[in-house]
Amino acid sequence: DGLFINKADGESRSAAERTANDYGQALHLLPPATEGWSVPVGCISALEAQGLNQVLECLVAHRQHLETLGGGVERHRREQALDWLRTMVQDELLTRFWNRPGIRELLAELEHGILEQGLDPVRAADRLLSR
Repeated sequence: DGLFINKADGESRSAAERTANDYGQALHLLPPATEGWSVPVGCISALEAQGLNQVLECLVAHRQHLETLGGGVERHRREQALDWLRTMVQDELLTRFWNRPGIRELLAELEHGILEQGLDPVRAADRLLSR
């Protein structure tokens, strides 16, 4: 894994560098997606063909790192497939829930009850979910 900001050329160079710095700082707040791997962040310019070797080196290094973990790339792909499955199921459940007739109206009613009538949020959630 790596994160590279394109368009780091001309007038956009400083904005791309700031963006890369911001992403780099944000990534330090998250747990690593791959054990023992720190995601490299950098800037590239496809227009000027700058930084493309850096991207290739990152890809090669990440693949080598995955191989050292045992199971390598295939294990990582299987884990990604399971994550994708779970994400798709969660997204579909939410979509189906919010598209059920009357749910949005009931939510508005319950929100009003919480804000104006002191309705307990736990009871409101239970009522919404049991509909």
